[in-house]
Amino acid sequence: GVTHYDSTGNWWFDEAHVYIAYYCHRMSFYLMDAITRSSEAYLYTGDPKNGRVAAILLDRFADFYPTYDIKPYAYFTEANHGGFDTGRLWGCLYEGEKDLAWAESYDAIFDLYEDEFVLEYLREKSKEIKMTHAKETPSQIRTNIEDGILREVIYSIMVDNRIHSNFGFVQASIAANAVALDDSINTEAALDWLISPGYIETNPENGGGLLDYIITN
Repeated sequence: GVTHYDSTGNWWFDEAHVYIAYYCHRMSFYLMDAITRSSEAYLYTGDPKNGRVAAILLDRFADFYPTYDIKPYAYFTEANHGGFDTGRLWGCLYEGEKDLAWAESYDAIFDLYEDEFVLEYLREKSKEIKMTHAKETPSQIRTNIEDGILREVIYSIMVDNRIHSNFGFVQASIAANAVALDDSINTEAALDWLISPGYIETNPENGGGLLDYIITN
């Protein structure tokens, strides 16, 4: 089927069949759950084998996350977008909460990209499927995740507004992703946005409004 958009962004469709998009959307929930559980198991036990699933899946998500946009398929999936039809992977409202897990998991298994099993697996898979970016070193893999997930989340909350939610969810996601990123430029900008006044769900340019909320509540 074909989905059409008019000049105002409204859409209609002709017998749309989006099996692959729907499958990817649904499977992402289970994969995200696996990442969370694996990273927590590693955090609690310190055993590398418990965190390898999270390390490998996070990198793979980072390969594709920059291309994800729920809008063309929002009507056909179970995305939680509140009628806005926006979001990256799960819908703008749900992602405002769920994107916190990316950062927490990455932070928990950060050192596992030094693990020889993880490094060798990702290196060989990258060659096998001919990835455009190298995965020869821990630094290259971490850069892939930081560019492909953490910075994308921050951008979609602060700039293009594809991720927004009720107050508190995106603020927590911004804080977690900024701290996990630990970049002198992007982290500082994200934390400055977090405390800047004037948060409006549909206008992220104003700021995160956290300081105002703390003072007035």
